[in-house]
Amino acid sequence: MALPPLALLPAILLAAAPPAPAESAPFASLAELDAAMGEVEHGAAVEPFWARVQAARAMPLLFGETAVFLHRSRADKVEWRGDITTWDGAPETAGRRLGRSDVFTLRRTFPRGARLDYKIVETTATWMVDPLNPHRQLGGYGRNSEVRMPGWSPPAHAIRRPGVPAGTFGPAELVESRKLGYGVNVRVYTPVIPAGGPSRLPILYVTDGSDYWHEEMGSLPATLDNLIAERRIPPLVAVFVDAWDPMHQVNRREVEFVPNRDDPAKPIQACPYCEFLVEELAPRVEARLAVDPSRRGILGTSWGGFFAAYLALRHPERFPLVAIQSPAIGRQPWLLPAIAGAAAVPRRVAVDVGLFEPWALPGARGLRDAYRARGATVHHDELPDGHSWGHWRAAVAPMLEFLYAER
Repeated sequence: MALPPLALLPAILLAAAPPAPAESAPFASLAELDAAMGEVEHGAAVEPFWARVQAARAMPLLFGETAVFLHRSRADKVEWRGDITTWDGAPETAGRRLGRSDVFTLRRTFPRGARLDYKIVETTATWMVDPLNPHRQLGGYGRNSEVRMPGWSPPAHAIRRPGVPAGTFGPAELVESRKLGYGVNVRVYTPVIPAGGPSRLPILYVTDGSDYWHEEMGSLPATLDNLIAERRIPPLVAVFVDAWDPMHQVNRREVEFVPNRDDPAKPIQACPYCEFLVEELAPRVEARLAVDPSRRGILGTSWGGFFAAYLALRHPERFPLVAIQSPAIGRQPWLLPAIAGAAAVPRRVAVDVGLFEPWALPGARGLRDAYRARGATVHHDELPDGHSWGHWRAAVAPMLEFLYAER
């Protein structure tokens, strides 16, 4: 999935569209929109039509399960790429020009509860958020526009609420590692513990730490505060381990999470990042806290999801609880047979994947089946979403409830 670097996203393309004229009226039905587009296609003036499009103050225009995208451009080609089609160019990503006008359109049908990321691409080179769409989702390549279908709503658990006691979220601490040969930034979340609360706390290690703690991405500290306050999970410690190297401005995640990336067909032999977590970081963190090792978990997404599954394969006694989001295991064919033949597996495993992640679906379902066949208790969820923090932020709460709720 080739995404554009931030350097290709000029600030001018992120600007909101000018407000629509007050006298314009949006379209009451799909048939009415089709009729208006047909007029433009046959030579009618664009401006009155476009004033009505702007008056809707939304994009795409939604009619039940049908989403209609519209964009004005002088480019010779306009595409809509993202979870809605594919981040790589394909015939189905190309918009249709309305006659000889500068209006392009694309039509898709989605489940009513879907939420998806996309960008507009002009002439295969200029990537931009949709200037008519007010909804944005921050990701690793900047902000994307969102499709929010009528049955979708923002996850309440990820929104910070007045009056909810906030846990202590410490500053980043550089933990030097002999195993890795460099320092790793780590932040620790400690919960508010009510009177009479547990003397030993569950603990969760979180890969891609700075993404999971970012309020516009994972929003995990707010989620933990809300779930604990609602008693949906017990107070727990979360250790956010960051793959970002601020000194060199690079993300080490693929190097750390996938040490066999040069020969992915062969099982991993040495895993310095595993050794760092198990032998260096965990003893250091847990020496300062009263934690329950029988309720220690690991959470990761994409390559981090692959890593969470692999770390639990390597150390099932250390990580009996595993949360795996959108696992990128398609190029690691040895992993599922390794789980099937392992001496032990985690006690509880939560696996989540989006229905608009066709490359991740087989691996997620394979993990579900492999763990269940070995006797693990498995929570498996498939959401009408894509490979996005909008997806993972929403899905993480039920996963944590499954792993940590009192039973």
